[in-house]
Amino acid sequence: MYSECARAAGYAPLRSLERANRTRFPFFSDVKGDHRLVLTAVETTVLALIFAVSLLGNVCALVLVARRRRRGATACLMLNLFCADLLFISAIPLVLAVRWTEAWLLGPVACHLLFYVMTLSGSVTILTLAAVSLERMVCIVRLQRGVRGPGRLARSVLLAFIWGYSALAALPLCVFFRVLPQRLPGADQEIPICTLMWPTIPGEISWDVSFVTLNFLVPGLVIVISYSKILQGPHR
Repeated sequence: MYSECARAAGYAPLRSLERANRTRFPFFSDVKGDHRLVLTAVETTVLALIFAVSLLGNVCALVLVARRRRRGATACLMLNLFCADLLFISAIPLVLAVRWTEAWLLGPVACHLLFYVMTLSGSVTILTLAAVSLERMVCIVRLQRGVRGPGRLARSVLLAFIWGYSALAALPLCVFFRVLPQRLPGADQEIPICTLMWPTIPGEISWDVSFVTLNFLVPGLVIVISYSKILQGPHR
């Protein structure tokens, strides 16, 4: 009994030391060293160009499609795609701010929301693309059989499902992202970083596998199958 207690007492400091020395991925925080100004300027130029082009392109496309009097399922899905893209690029200014400050100075709320919003919009994008491909394939079948397309209620339910499911699927990122102090390579002292801190490793693995499967592999498979069917249609 005494040897077991002594062994447990010896393991406790080791576990606490392991927790203290654990290095977590800093995501957007980075210490660039001597070339900090040049590297940050290049990153800013590239991201600002992406932001400007995406903002202009998506807003123009959004206005053009929204002006149509008669909008079918495909037009509604395209509008949804433009909105998801605009939501994604809304995170670029925050990313740029962290690239300049190197430390996370935006507070815990922005830390919880930034990567969550990016993941949410990315999930909405891939699910919308899968829905567009599936709708195109079904449209061909409807034209062949003379059946009308989905009504306004069905389109609303589909869009609500895409956003609701994506919001729930990415919710763990909102919960487990937090601001922690950490010493980065090249830094003289600890700086606050926004990082992902899962409570358990099995939980992290389970979410990673399920999220990649349901939000990327399955929609990607739907896209491939749908367009394969569409391409095979004229040859039948």
